[in-house]
Amino acid sequence: RGAPDSKIVLVLADDGNRAEAAKGEKHFFLPKFDGGQWSVTVQRAPNGLGLDISKEPDEKYFSVSAVDPQGPAGRSNKVKLGDLLLAIEGRPLSMVDVQQVQRL
Repeated sequence: RGAPDSKIVLVLADDGNRAEAAKGEKHFFLPKFDGGQWSVTVQRAPNGLGLDISKEPDEKYFSVSAVDPQGPAGRSNKVKLGDLLLAIEGRPLSMVDVQQVQRL
């Protein structure tokens, strides 16, 4: 787990179910999604990034299941409920479990 107050880069996507897709740079090592994909850099707080993620056993990617509007991710205005979390710090998350993600 990174040090508090360090910055972390998240790569997110919209699977087309979210009404409003953010625009941003493309990450060509990841699959394309109808709603687009983008990166956001957030400042890690002592209590984390202010978001919860979940992953169903049959799903390939994590989805954002909760966003604290006062947390680093929420204040970025680029992380929304239902977004897919594709990578953290350039590391694709399709083959990792929740415990591995929490350590990043």
